[in-house]
Amino acid sequence: MRTVLSIAGSVLLVLASLAQSQTFNQLYSFQGGSDGGHPFSGVVRDSAGNIYGTAYAGGIYGNCSYPGCGVIYKLDPAGNETAFYTFAGPPADGANPVARVVVLRARLLAA
Repeated sequence: MRTVLSIAGSVLLVLASLAQSQTFNQLYSFQGGSDGGHPFSGVVRDSAGNIYGTAYAGGIYGNCSYPGCGVIYKLDPAGNETAFYTFAGPPADGANPVARVVVLRARLLAA
């Protein structure tokens, strides 16, 4: 079984089977700047192997104070992180996402 989750500022790949112990591989460690910080909820993976999720903090400050307005991030299969979308804060587009990203018909939406 392969599961991807976000915890304590990192995105981890969990490899597990029923008879063996679990193995954790750190895919990315957020720095809290433009890359985002504090990944908050679950992640989704597309057919190309990219992982998408939300980070509550980081990005730009915009109309937000510390810790920033948050981002939607993308991790490619090689482990390269991109701030896929950076929130600017209210009233522009909201801030500090805490929901899982949703993929509908090949379109990425923040829930």
